[in-house]
Amino acid sequence: MAIVPYKNSLQRPARELRKNMTPWERKLWYEFLREQKPRFLRQKPIGDYM
Repeated sequence: MAIVPYKNSLQRPARELRKNMTPWERKLWYEFLREQKPRFLRQKPIGDYM
């Protein structure tokens, strides 16, 4: 399994995106993906991308 670099500087913006979801994102995460397996992660900074 490859290790993906993680940038701490993107942690705060990712947290803000999780807090300020659009109504459609909220519906997707809380009504659909909650019941799915495997578990999904919301916005997580990977490399230079968020």
